[in-house]
Amino acid sequence: MIVLTKKNKNKKDTDSFMFASSCTQRVHADYIEYRLIYAIEPLTLSFQILCKSIEIVEKSLKIFISIHKEKETSSWLQNDFGHNIEKLRKEAAEINPIFNDQEIKNFTLSLYEKTGHLYQYIRYGSHSCVDGMAANLKNILPVVDKVFFKSFLLLPEGPRGVLNFCSPIKFIVTNSNFDQSINKKLILECLKKDNNYIKEYINYCKKIQREHEEKIKYPKNAKIKQ
Repeated sequence: MIVLTKKNKNKKDTDSFMFASSCTQRVHADYIEYRLIYAIEPLTLSFQILCKSIEIVEKSLKIFISIHKEKETSSWLQNDFGHNIEKLRKEAAEINPIFNDQEIKNFTLSLYEKTGHLYQYIRYGSHSCVDGMAANLKNILPVVDKVFFKSFLLLPEGPRGVLNFCSPIKFIVTNSNFDQSINKKLILECLKKDNNYIKEYINYCKKIQREHEEKIKYPKNAKIKQ
């Protein structure tokens, strides 16, 4: 692995939209991984699934908030929220009440403790202040599905189209030439299994793909021969 560092030591905040764009690629890949490992081996990989569910909810909410707030830079997300998922949920709920749904609140509140000990325990498998924990992955799965898809489908129209148009999931469901997946059929099966939100997302992806194809076919101000 090669790490490219900035020559200028002065920190420069990332533009909010660029943050959301880059984060979209990561969280969509996270969601594909999450769905794959849940379908293939949920017991052996239970802690990985739980860690991934937390990361997906956190990233999805940060993208949703970042786009709606339209602030110039993204550093305020880290400064104001850190990894506090319950605080992120409350902020998102002020924008759209769907994030006040009880099942989402139950999930975020279960992770709300200021010390961060539980999060460290989940990530690393042990912590001196935590004896153990329990989680029902079957109940968590639809919550993650809901937060992930609603965070992207409830964005303002402009950013919604741009961010979703370039997402790895959109490439898969529309058979895009940009899709690099080797096991597309398996991924689609895992994404669709017991998923109440994937159909709406697929329909939206196909819609923006059709619109894009129409624009290419009939560019603005082009003269169409009768």
